[in-house]
Amino acid sequence: MKCNVGTVDRVTRALVGVIVGSGGLMLETPLFRWPMVSVGAALLFTAASAWCPLYYATGWSTQPKAT
Repeated sequence: MKCNVGTVDRVTRALVGVIVGSGGLMLETPLFRWPMVSVGAALLFTAASAWCPLYYATGWSTQPKAT
């Protein structure tokens, strides 16, 4: 897998992932709890791996090009 997520994008995904995931864990109703935890986990995965399947499918990349 080629990295397609840049540094700013990774930090943003990690922060939003922690906020959304922990917010989901604080909810009492499972209707919103598990979707929020799942979205948070997906954001944390893409931040940690520096690879986003949606970016890959569309050909996007926020990774700076090597000069």
